[in-house]
Amino acid sequence: MDEISKILGSMEPRAALTAMAAALKRLFADLDDEARAGFLMDLLGEAEGDKVSSLVHL
Repeated sequence: MDEISKILGSMEPRAALTAMAAALKRLFADLDDEARAGFLMDLLGEAEGDKVSSLVHL
């Protein structure tokens, strides 16, 4: 995990997000709906219902 953080830390923020998005797309393809939803809930925080409801279009 430290290696990933170092790599992302050396990149411009937009480039890091683009790289992360590509990696997440590959990982999400192997996950079921429950696992994807759990990841997004952890990422956004469970108490923030407005953010979660905005993900409906995903």
